[in-house]
Amino acid sequence: MRQIRDNCANSTRAAFALRELQQHLKHPTTATILCGVALVLAIIDAFGLKDVMSVAPRLIYMLVMVWVTYAIGFLVAQTIGTRLSNSRIRGLTGWLVQGAVAGVFILAAVLGLNLLAFGSVPSSNLASFALSVIGAAMVITVTLQRIHHLGSEPDRAPAILDRLSFDKRGRLLALSAEDHYTNVRTSKGQELILIRFSDAVKEAAPVEGYRVHRSHWVSRSGIATVRHSKGRAIVTLTDGTEIPVSRSYLPLLKTAGLLPGHRI
Repeated sequence: MRQIRDNCANSTRAAFALRELQQHLKHPTTATILCGVALVLAIIDAFGLKDVMSVAPRLIYMLVMVWVTYAIGFLVAQTIGTRLSNSRIRGLTGWLVQGAVAGVFILAAVLGLNLLAFGSVPSSNLASFALSVIGAAMVITVTLQRIHHLGSEPDRAPAILDRLSFDKRGRLLALSAEDHYTNVRTSKGQELILIRFSDAVKEAAPVEGYRVHRSHWVSRSGIATVRHSKGRAIVTLTDGTEIPVSRSYLPLLKTAGLLPGHRI
């Protein structure tokens, strides 16, 4: 039975990761950056292909290469990254493992693309080529993770952020329960992840926050106002989202000095 539950969870996680990837790739900023990178690589002939490809075919090759490798890295971050964050492998070690796994898949994709484009793969220097690809993936992964952690607060970033895709890792605002999932809201957007709400609240530490409802937790820095509306209290977050406050949790907010109508 446990194996069945694990398989269902893995299937759900994979499907969610694919949906996130589809939405992410459709974002204008993501598409513009990836196309721009491919264009630059094609123009400067980063891979030394000018002797076998003219500019136009080289651009198509680079577009496919950039989009495929980026998609692989994103999916690894969504799946392997989540598994690592649930284990004891975290921080730099977890990032290196995540980068190495992404590098292996990226290497397979690059070799497959070269086989389709040129009918062969490098044989004389395959080992050094593989090491360079995997090494580059590890460096890029660690760099991106470090950038996102530097941009989050406080000094020790909450573990819950490790479960989010890179573009959602901002200042933690709120957590909301949705069946077996938790919706994590940050200053950079929101993302639905497969984790129990109670566990998500624990992973929000050391960010200061308050349980305001059986299904909602809010960070203190994320609160803009607390007000009464139609006999109930409402927390408005800095991004404009409104969170209901249960009567049983209202005394906690009053004790914290967050009286209804009081602006933070």
